[in-house]
Amino acid sequence: MKRSGTHFKYKPLVILSILMMSFASYSVAKPHQEIWFKGNLVVPIHKKVKIQNVFEHKRQSGFDNNNPFSKHSVFSFKPWISYQHNKNITFGLSPVSYNAYYPLIKQASDEY
Repeated sequence: MKRSGTHFKYKPLVILSILMMSFASYSVAKPHQEIWFKGNLVVPIHKKVKIQNVFEHKRQSGFDNNNPFSKHSVFSFKPWISYQHNKNITFGLSPVSYNAYYPLIKQASDEY
């Protein structure tokens, strides 16, 4: 089976996406520090059908420190299946989702 030259057509976009995900968003808008990562893996299984996995992980600092890696904040995983009906319409379905939310640390008694 001969591979077409368009296999790596989106290679620059993939590389840019990986670089953007590598740099975590650092938020200082709240009195504590947060850092997060969100990943999205899309696997085409047919010309019009794709499987997508979305992973998100957020961490937060404790009450008495500024280390944004010290405590959990959010963890979620969502598998999707999408169908490209035509150029302008895509149907998506996420039958299950796993979400874990941890308390926002605003005072010393909030720490777990």
